[in-house]
Amino acid sequence: MQQLIPGKLRLLLTLACLILLSSGALLLAQVLQGTLTGNVTDASGAVIPQADVKAVNTATGFSRETATNAEGLFAFSDLQPGTYTVTIAAPSFGTFEQKGTPVAANTVVRVNAVLAVGTATQEVSVSAAAALLQTDKADTNYNISQEQLTELPTTSTTGRNFQSLYKLVPGSTPPSEQNSQAGNPQRAQAVNVNGVSGTANATRIDGAVDQYPYLPVNVAYVPPQEAIENVNVVTGSFNAEQGSAGGAAINVTLKSGTNRFHGSVFEYNTITQYNARGYFQTPAVLARLPKYIFNQYGGSVGGPIIKDKLFFFADWESTHISNAISGFASVPTAAMRAGNFQGLVDGKGNQVAIYDPATGNATGVGKTQFLNNQVPGSRISLPAQILLAAEPLPNLGGVANNYFGSTSSTFKRDDVDAKINYNPTQATSLFGHYSASPDTINDPQQFGTIPGGGTWDGGQPGAATGLLQNVGLNGTHLFTPHLLIDANAGYTRQRIGAQSPDLALGDYGTQVLKIPNTNNNGQFLYGGIPYMNIANFNGLGNTSSGSPFLFRDNQYTGNANLSYTRGTHAYRFGGEYVHASINHFQPAGLARGQFTFNGGLTTVSGGTANYANSLADFLLGTATTVAKGVQLTNPLTLRYSQFAFYAQDTWQASKNLTLSYGVRYEYYPLPVTDHRGIFNYNPAVRTTVTDATGTHTVGTVIIGGNGGNNNQAGITNGWGMIVPRFGIAYRVNDKTVVRSGFGITVDPDNLRNALNAYPANVSLSNSGANSYVEGGDFITGIPTLPVPDITQASIPLPYNVSTQAIPQNFRRGYIESYNLSFQRQLPASFVANIAYVGTHAIRQQSNVNINAAPIGGGTAGRLLNATYGANTNNTDINAMQPFRGSVYNGLQSQLSRVGARYGSTGVIYTYSKAMDISDNSTNSGLTFAYPTYWDRNWALAGYDRKHNFQWWTVVPLPFGKQGAFLKRNHRTALIRPIGSATPSAAVAWP
Repeated sequence: MQQLIPGKLRLLLTLACLILLSSGALLLAQVLQGTLTGNVTDASGAVIPQADVKAVNTATGFSRETATNAEGLFAFSDLQPGTYTVTIAAPSFGTFEQKGTPVAANTVVRVNAVLAVGTATQEVSVSAAAALLQTDKADTNYNISQEQLTELPTTSTTGRNFQSLYKLVPGSTPPSEQNSQAGNPQRAQAVNVNGVSGTANATRIDGAVDQYPYLPVNVAYVPPQEAIENVNVVTGSFNAEQGSAGGAAINVTLKSGTNRFHGSVFEYNTITQYNARGYFQTPAVLARLPKYIFNQYGGSVGGPIIKDKLFFFADWESTHISNAISGFASVPTAAMRAGNFQGLVDGKGNQVAIYDPATGNATGVGKTQFLNNQVPGSRISLPAQILLAAEPLPNLGGVANNYFGSTSSTFKRDDVDAKINYNPTQATSLFGHYSASPDTINDPQQFGTIPGGGTWDGGQPGAATGLLQNVGLNGTHLFTPHLLIDANAGYTRQRIGAQSPDLALGDYGTQVLKIPNTNNNGQFLYGGIPYMNIANFNGLGNTSSGSPFLFRDNQYTGNANLSYTRGTHAYRFGGEYVHASINHFQPAGLARGQFTFNGGLTTVSGGTANYANSLADFLLGTATTVAKGVQLTNPLTLRYSQFAFYAQDTWQASKNLTLSYGVRYEYYPLPVTDHRGIFNYNPAVRTTVTDATGTHTVGTVIIGGNGGNNNQAGITNGWGMIVPRFGIAYRVNDKTVVRSGFGITVDPDNLRNALNAYPANVSLSNSGANSYVEGGDFITGIPTLPVPDITQASIPLPYNVSTQAIPQNFRRGYIESYNLSFQRQLPASFVANIAYVGTHAIRQQSNVNINAAPIGGGTAGRLLNATYGANTNNTDINAMQPFRGSVYNGLQSQLSRVGARYGSTGVIYTYSKAMDISDNSTNSGLTFAYPTYWDRNWALAGYDRKHNFQWWTVVPLPFGKQGAFLKRNHRTALIRPIGSATPSAAVAWP
């Protein structure tokens, strides 16, 4: 087991364990449920034991009953989110009743009662400000409320997205969308929280893990706002129950049905023709606004199936976008396509010169210029003839940007959620939800299927389809007032993919263009037109290196927890298993092949190539570089898991002081592939080879599971970590709370890049001896890719092939988080909170190039060549390596008012500094890769925000039932919706 905790931290952990195992056990907070607790006393402050306490959910009738213990304390630790009425009674005392008590998931609400002698009933209304006080938990968290979800504007490129409200979370960077529409059809938004890598965030929907295994800065599914009850964002000092997260643990609770039927219908529509023009979009500049039609509509309904027992909720949201996209392209003139380059000049006004690459020597010296700069028609290659005949001619003057084109892209996505809640008895509650989101995206290529080209907006060419599914199940059973068990299971499936229309052409490269080895013997996903990368002109064929692709990823969640209360202590124990399976088709490099024409082949040795030379190279079919990639299997697979166990105690040490402490064990086994181990490069294991550079030794790829190798290819990973969590909350008085917390979380990065380690993906890239010598041509085509024999225990890594690697001794890193907070209830229902929050990531994973060269070192200076000998490897090799980390310090302040008569508002300001060695973990590498320069990478993080100011407000109109006007006989059908309308705004800086 990795030793993580030295010195004082080890002592702290030991003490926590001793207390946890020896104390007697009150206060619990579950991630999916809420907790209601309090002290019951008489007017003199004396505790009242055995007082009857009842909490009733006013919407569903669900209730819990308990009695205060000898210390006058009570706790309900498994309440479904909602609004409760709390009733407390004791012999010889009057009845205390508090209505409108809000309970949210993963929160603790305190209701302290002072009972008066007699029989009178004392009714209390909840103060909105008091509900905001975090009285018993020491973590740093933020609740995005139903009011904020309903009333505040949210944005994305495809309509509403609740994730845009993460900007209101103290310590969060402004959310931003990542990746293409096809690769991220939910348009999920990524954030960095408290200076930690965005890959360390963890999102769950009703307990089901909602991650994007291959792009963990994103989530797989984004529920519609109409479906969400509450979003709880914990940003640091997590309790022991929460893990698999280092930046933010985000818990999304979907709405549930109640004893009353309720629902909604909505539509959001934008048509540019009805929009005001921008300041510079005058009719003289833009005769007509480009078409953009956006429609997002849907509805929700919820209610009872069996009163007080069985409830349903369902919603549907449909998004349709039709968007005119256009742009400028550079296409050859008719004369140039015929090989006529007479009279053309380069960018400096000099006459261009086209040389015959069939002349001169092997180094490109001594070429002869074509007569009159005319490439003979007999020399123009068949692929150039076919593709250029289909490419449109210029419709504007000049050579650069001489063609204007336009088309229309479409986006369609439906989101459906259904949830059932069942309370068979007052001791048992169950719920389950199912969500599905199919999508269809179409982004046409610039020049049609033939000759292809890129897209005007840079997206995936052609049609993309997907289906996201998410399932969450939960059950809770109260055996006794002191013993509770709850369990949760979840499943998320993400199937997304994109195919360019030229796939339907089959082996077009080999059969029609007659270029050998471009496609792959009739395999559909390798079909279509090779990429013709012509410098200074728009490319032809399928220009996307990531197309086609097909992802079929699955995630499984299972956990169980046991809660036991005794005296002033509350114990909670549990375990969790998370598993993910990645199944991908997306060859590294171009599946159909790529030919790059930089112009050097028709340029005199020592000369500078220009646009005419690039096109002439293409006409002649002589390429600077030829490349291709294939997958060893379809799909490529990766399986990874996480095991966790925890124990924690929450101790109300006094009426005003709550301590929480616990430990969490997490183990991340190394990933494996489906039915076999992984491939891993070990440069220290030498293999003798004979290749184009002679006879020498190279590093070796160990094949896990073969020849006595274990499935992990000999990598050691330890047996996990035990990490501490500690928190303290001190209630100075009913209006003031001081909190502090410290916790360590294990870096949850999933080593996903091992999916593409050689030879899972085999790619080839051939270039000439210099830029004036061809690397290949249309006649000989692409060399046959050398696919190795993986039945062996090991294979050599060719000197010119790159790969991903994992260090042989892999020591997973961790993240420390700590805070000191002060919270105060102010007049006029305001609550102020100011906190110092810090994080420190140690050995956080990064892509480290283990074969970098010093400045001016060239190939010979690469680390592996310098260590083991020339031509060990002449490429970059990235290791997924625990490497240094990050530091964040922030002053986070909030001023909030929620649910007040005159509206809700919040002001959030964060003053902070984030430093790191590499942004977002293995999503990026080092700027300075050679070890001598590693310290130069330590700098302000790319996502650092020194000042971050956010302000939001919701103001009710003064009409209708809750307003000052028209609230009696004038409440017509028209006045009701008008009166419930709430103007809202959100302001951000910088």
